[in-house]
Amino acid sequence: MLGVVVYTFVIRFERHCARGHKKILEDLDLVERTLWLTHLPCADSQTREPFCLQNDEVEQVEADLCDKIKVDLRAKKKKDPELWSAVDPDEAIEELFVTPVVDEWHAVVNRIKKYEYLSREYRKRHSKSKKMLGEFCAYIFGDQRAHQEGVRGPLLSKLYKLPGKFGLCPDSLQPDDTILAKLGRKAMEDQTGFWDSAGVLTFINDRNMPLGSSSNGPNAVLARCADGTYGTVEHPRMNLFYESEEKVRLLLNGFMSFRAASEKDIFEMYVAKLQQHSLGGSSSFKLDPTKPALLNVTLQAHYVKTVNLLQKVLAAMDASGGSLAQYGLRINSYCQTWLRNGHPVGDAQFSVMSPHFQTRVFVESAAKLTAAGVTIPEKESYIKMIKHFTQVMIESGYGGRDGQAFVNLDGLHEVLNAGL
Repeated sequence: MLGVVVYTFVIRFERHCARGHKKILEDLDLVERTLWLTHLPCADSQTREPFCLQNDEVEQVEADLCDKIKVDLRAKKKKDPELWSAVDPDEAIEELFVTPVVDEWHAVVNRIKKYEYLSREYRKRHSKSKKMLGEFCAYIFGDQRAHQEGVRGPLLSKLYKLPGKFGLCPDSLQPDDTILAKLGRKAMEDQTGFWDSAGVLTFINDRNMPLGSSSNGPNAVLARCADGTYGTVEHPRMNLFYESEEKVRLLLNGFMSFRAASEKDIFEMYVAKLQQHSLGGSSSFKLDPTKPALLNVTLQAHYVKTVNLLQKVLAAMDASGGSLAQYGLRINSYCQTWLRNGHPVGDAQFSVMSPHFQTRVFVESAAKLTAAGVTIPEKESYIKMIKHFTQVMIESGYGGRDGQAFVNLDGLHEVLNAGL
C-alpha cells in the first residue's frame, strides 16, 4: 500500500513540474518581449505640482501614451521603411500599463503620517502634563503643612535624616537656609557670579566633576525664597512646583528668560569647571574635589579631548561673537520634585529643599562643531564621555528601571506656554 502511495505522489509531482515549466516558459516569453519605460513625467512642467491621478485618469494616461508611441512608430517607419518593414505600428503594442513607483513622495507621505502621530502624542502628553500639574499643586500643600508645622520628613527632602548642618534640609526648615540658597546669595554679595534682574536667581558651580560623576554642570538656584518674588514668608518657595500652575509658570518663565540672557556666562562657567577637573587642573580627574577617587584611567584621555572640544567652541564664540547654537551646542535644564516617571506623586525626590535647576550643555549638531575646528577624535571622545555619564546617572538612581527622576524644564516650558 505504501508503494502505491509513493508511486501516485511521484506521478502527480512530475505533472506539477511539467505545468510549472510550461508556465515559466510562457512568462519568460512575455518578459523578453516587454519594453520598460522609465522617467515618465510625474509633475506639471510649469508649476512643479505633482500629478494626483484617480484610477480612470491613469487608464487615460495609458491610452494617450499608447497612441503617442504608435504615432512615433509610424513616423519612424515612414522615414526608414526598410529598417521598420517588419513592424506594424497599429499591432506592435499588445498591452500597456502605467504603474506608479515608490519614490520621494512615499517618503513625504510617511513624514506626514509621522507628524500626525507626533501631534496626537503631543496633545495626549499635554493633557497628561496638565493633569499631573494639578496633582502636584494639590500635593504641595502637604509640604507647606509640613513646613508650617515644623515636621521634618520625606516631603521636605529625600535626605531629611541627615543633620541639618549639611544644608539639605536645615534645622530651621527654611528654604533660605539651604546650602544652595546661601551659596547663591554669597555669589551675589561677592559679585563673583551673575544674576537675574530681580536679584533672586543665579548660577553656581556644582561641587563634583561634570560628565565624569553624576554632575550635569552648573546649578541655577533661587537665592531668595521668601522675598515676595517667587515665594512669601508665609509660604516660602522650596521647589519649582508650588501652589498653582500660574505660579509654576511664573518662576519657570523667569528662569528660562534669565538662562537665555546668560548663555555665554553659563558656558564659560561650565568650561572653567571642566578645566579644573582636566589634566593639570586643581582637581585633576577627581570625581569629587574633597575625595581621592579619580575618573577611570581609560577615560581620562577622552575627558581631556572633550574639554578641548568645548574650549574650541568657547574660543570660536569669543572670536566671532556667535552663539552656542551656531557651533552645534545647546543648553537644557532639569529639576526634581515629588515624582518619578511611572510612579504616583509621593515623597520628595530632591535633596535640597530650595528651588535649583541642574543645567547641562550638550552637542546637538556634530556637523556644526567643525566650524570651531573640532576634530573627529574629539567628537568620538565626547561620545564616550556621554555614554559614561549616562551609565553613571542610571547607577546613581536617576534613571533606569525606577524611572527618570528629573523634569525636563525646556519641555515643561513649552507645555505651560502653549497657546499663550
